[in-house]
Amino acid sequence: SIHVRPDGSRFATAGQDHLIKLWAMRPVVDRAAEADEAEPRLLATLDGHHGAVNCVRWSADGLLLASGSDDHLVMLWRQAAAGEAGASAPFGSRAPPSAERWRCVLTLTGHAGDVVDLAWAPAGHRLASVSLDNTVRVWEAAGAAAGGGAQLGGAQQQVAVLQGHHGMAKGVGWDPVGRYIASQGDDRAVLVWESREWSLAGRIEEPFLRTSQKTLFRRLSWSPDGQFVCAPHAYKKPAHIAVVLRRPTGTDTSQWRQECDFVGHKAPVVVGAFSPRIFTRGPPAAAEAAAGDGGGAAAYSVCALGGQDCVVSVWVTCQPKALVVVRDLFKEDVLDLSWAADGSTLLCCSMDGSVAAIQIEPHEVGTPLPPAEQAARLSQLYGAAAAAGAADLPLSADLLALEAAAAQPPPPAPRRAAAGPA
Repeated sequence: SIHVRPDGSRFATAGQDHLIKLWAMRPVVDRAAEADEAEPRLLATLDGHHGAVNCVRWSADGLLLASGSDDHLVMLWRQAAAGEAGASAPFGSRAPPSAERWRCVLTLTGHAGDVVDLAWAPAGHRLASVSLDNTVRVWEAAGAAAGGGAQLGGAQQQVAVLQGHHGMAKGVGWDPVGRYIASQGDDRAVLVWESREWSLAGRIEEPFLRTSQKTLFRRLSWSPDGQFVCAPHAYKKPAHIAVVLRRPTGTDTSQWRQECDFVGHKAPVVVGAFSPRIFTRGPPAAAEAAAGDGGGAAAYSVCALGGQDCVVSVWVTCQPKALVVVRDLFKEDVLDLSWAADGSTLLCCSMDGSVAAIQIEPHEVGTPLPPAEQAARLSQLYGAAAAAGAADLPLSADLLALEAAAAQPPPPAPRRAAAGPA
């Protein structure tokens, strides 16, 4: 697994060696830093799990790092404060001391199977986890962010247990507005959960009914404006596809419509990852203008896919074909993808143990909306509370009207997108 910290300063990786490693981002994106041998690269090695670490995810504020493992545990890590002891090196390790001190501040127990995916709420410190025990669990981790010694947490941190999958749950994503959690499992379904009462808001099966092969993960992703969910591991003869589902509007929250398909991979798609930025064509002034008038059809999102065919593809929702198709990057399955905060740097990891970085030139992907304008766009779509990622947005007539109005312009993506042979 791989994930970039929201501030872009470092990224975390994890794997079958039971370890989590924190790396500096600068040598990855800066050629001068890459050539400088004095530039730190490996910042810390975190040892605490007793099984393969399947997922690592940073909280929205970057204070906490969550990890999920085959040992059925979710562990929360925080950089050690002055005077606090950090994690010790693995017994017998000859590795040099870590440049940074990190410590496990909370261990969450409750899952009865391997924990395979994690997702933080867009604001605050709530965390969703999915497991091969078929459940989605939601945890409150605010206490871990506040500090204190290592704790063992279970029922007291558990906010909800969401039971609806009829097979192993293998992917989870939290709506950037905080209203929904989406999960995907081996039962060939995407489930959407409402985060106020933890009720099932939708079950989408049709695009996934013809999938047959098993995958380690089914990592789905929300678009940065919250309007779409990209769900991997779908199949439409004769191609493996990722499906884009559109957020419903009005009072009927069960109608999650299939908006378009990303077509081109020759084996099951394992992971989808939307860039965190909203883009528009043209100079920064045009980006601000697009945000100021609601964006219209000028604004779009970028999504990356990785699959069992060892291919990484990058899509722009306003174009019918893939922007980038990279075929010779890995020798085995692509397992995870993570975008940096700039929205154009993509980190990828594979079952072959390697990590790769893809940097897309600004003229190819477009101009990202400034963060303040992107927040304003969310406010226009969902109300003022959405800019902060509030999970308790009221189900008011005004909010429903805003969502309905946002859906009126025709979507920029075509009904069926195709990458051609991948």
